[in-house]
Amino acid sequence: MTRSIATLTVVLLIGLAAAYAQRPPEPKKAEIEPLKGPVVTPIPVKPTDPWSPDKPGPTWRPLKLAPNAPKVRRVPNVQIKVVEPVREVITLRNLPAIDVAKTINELLRSERPSRMDEVAIVPEPLGNRLLISASPSMFEEVLELIEKIDVRPKCVVIETLIAEVVREDKADGESPFARFIEADPSPEEVAALIEKLKKSPNVEILAQPMVTTLDNQSAFIQLGRRVPTVKTVATESGQRSKVEYENVGLILGVTPRVSADNLVTMEIDLEKSEVASGGPEAGAATPSIDVTMAQTTVATESGKPLVLGGLKAETSTSAKEVILIVTPRILDGSSK
Repeated sequence: MTRSIATLTVVLLIGLAAAYAQRPPEPKKAEIEPLKGPVVTPIPVKPTDPWSPDKPGPTWRPLKLAPNAPKVRRVPNVQIKVVEPVREVITLRNLPAIDVAKTINELLRSERPSRMDEVAIVPEPLGNRLLISASPSMFEEVLELIEKIDVRPKCVVIETLIAEVVREDKADGESPFARFIEADPSPEEVAALIEKLKKSPNVEILAQPMVTTLDNQSAFIQLGRRVPTVKTVATESGQRSKVEYENVGLILGVTPRVSADNLVTMEIDLEKSEVASGGPEAGAATPSIDVTMAQTTVATESGKPLVLGGLKAETSTSAKEVILIVTPRILDGSSK
């Protein structure tokens, strides 16, 4: 019994020794050295064709990163400062607020359409003021434009003489104004002619009006009367008559424009009208009106007269002609 136990113990020890001798060796610990040079990280390259099981997958190429590349930092929130617009009320001294606002708005709209939201100009006609709201940079520009535009306009005094030359016999010769219309008379020659014509039996001085107006503003003069006329108008229920009034007599309209060298350019409209025979005095409901008109644009120096003709009415034997003598004078200290 004792020998069997000893024999079993020997067999077990021999088996353990054989199993220990056959076990795999333990791996050695590897030492990791620090990396030298740039870090290489593979990144995929987008394939030219869509991937499929029959085709190879995406190719890879290394991405080289500098060892001292800056790290991504978080940018703090930046607060945007809002610039408040400048609001101001400007009182104009000379020109109408509506015209100035329209001119500046059109100029800014054509030159800087992208910045029109920075400017708002509203006219206030009662006080002749401009209400302005603009950014600080645009506000200074608008003020400069207003100062250049709102200048004092020049005043022009227009002296006129309207005369009618009547020649009972057309064979009597030409009008005494003919040589002055075609020539360039001096103020002294025109003044002497007027005094002579006032004494002439076939010349009638119709009017000598004088009017003052601003530069580029129209002046209107009427010497005569308003004649009622009956006109028929169409309505939904038929036709009805209404009374309108026509201006009859001498009507003169002048619009002067003054240049930088004090040359006055005038747009002149002259009309002479009268009720023809068979008018209201004869019992006609709608009188006929004989009208003679002339329109012209002329230029002259301040204080120098112009002699204008052309309003002629002729019959088989007689002739009538209306002559206009106009003299503009600039009232701003720079006139001659």
